[in-house]
Amino acid sequence: MRILQVNNYGYMRGGSERYFFDICDMLEKNGHTVTSFSAGVDINQHVSESITIEEKSLYGPTLKVAKRYIFDKRNQNLLREYLQKHTVDLAHLHIYYGQITTSILQVLKEFKIPIIQTLHEYKLVCPNAIMYCKQSVCESCTKNKLFALKNRCNKNSFTRSLAIAMESKFSEWMGSISSIDHFISISDFQKNKLAEYGIPKYKMTTVHNFSKDPSNASQNSSEDYFLFYGRIERLKGIFTLIEASAEVPEIPLVVAGIGKGVSEIKSIIKEKNLNHISMVGFQNGKDLSELIKGSICTVLPSEWHEPFGLTITESFAFGKPVICSKMGGMIELVDHKKDGLFFDPMSSVDLKDKLKWMRDNRMKAREMGNNGRLKYEKKFSEEIHYNNIIDVYSRFI
Repeated sequence: MRILQVNNYGYMRGGSERYFFDICDMLEKNGHTVTSFSAGVDINQHVSESITIEEKSLYGPTLKVAKRYIFDKRNQNLLREYLQKHTVDLAHLHIYYGQITTSILQVLKEFKIPIIQTLHEYKLVCPNAIMYCKQSVCESCTKNKLFALKNRCNKNSFTRSLAIAMESKFSEWMGSISSIDHFISISDFQKNKLAEYGIPKYKMTTVHNFSKDPSNASQNSSEDYFLFYGRIERLKGIFTLIEASAEVPEIPLVVAGIGKGVSEIKSIIKEKNLNHISMVGFQNGKDLSELIKGSICTVLPSEWHEPFGLTITESFAFGKPVICSKMGGMIELVDHKKDGLFFDPMSSVDLKDKLKWMRDNRMKAREMGNNGRLKYEKKFSEEIHYNNIIDVYSRFI
């Protein structure tokens, strides 16, 4: 097949980009021809062809910026020119609003190309995409998107909240739901939550994300620290983790990632002399693999409806157990006390207890990691994911 893969960014920014890179690579390895459509150039190594757009700033105050955030006709024209010269069997969208926009949907329909979208968050029902506002889970905008203005849910800014509310309504009018032939949800939790607020359940199929099998998944004998990696911001639970780790100073905590909470976390570490906590910045590829291999376990203290939890399957691939909050799609991935531990969301006390358990039960932790590896092989491998994705594709070609 010739498959068009569409994502806002063609370089690594987070979990959705990692998946975008991995699925492009997976499809190419299985004999399909992939064309990417994104801003940035790093994706080029994973695909046969690419349509690369210039990344636009979404932070300017001008009317032109706001207009292109909602509907970018330049991308519509660019895609039309490409499709006039090339055949595409199916379009697979990821996160495409903002940079690419719903302007491309009309063109895909014009050329009678089936459209599949993997849902990486809750954008179809929440203008801010994450169902999180003012440091807590929020579902008010699912009932009325104008609540985004009342709550100022985008960076506490009326202007930015107005922009996302307008974009959400306009995109829905342009077919962000009706024009998509089928949605891939990444967890049953996400599918059920979206269905609760009006997305037809028959238009969604759950296909859990996958993680690539590391070349060397053997455990590292050091195993002398806890590991958090991901975005450094409050909804990821990093502040709760720092508070819990402060009570377990004998075991180092390594924090890998970037985000708007970095400076505040560094201030807390300095102020409280938490010398056992180290921040190592954004890590990827081999460097991240080595960090995972050397850890006792990874920790996912998310405080929002995490749709999946790619860190969990990556940890399992390396034979590492996880500690995670009992939130969102993560509930589907972990078996408590078999391959990981749950703790009550936002409870530093409960998280502290789980960290101490991992500290005191190293042999059991290794056994849990081995169980996680077996689960990875049965449920989250590349081969299994490929078969599930092709099954969805085949319904529409």
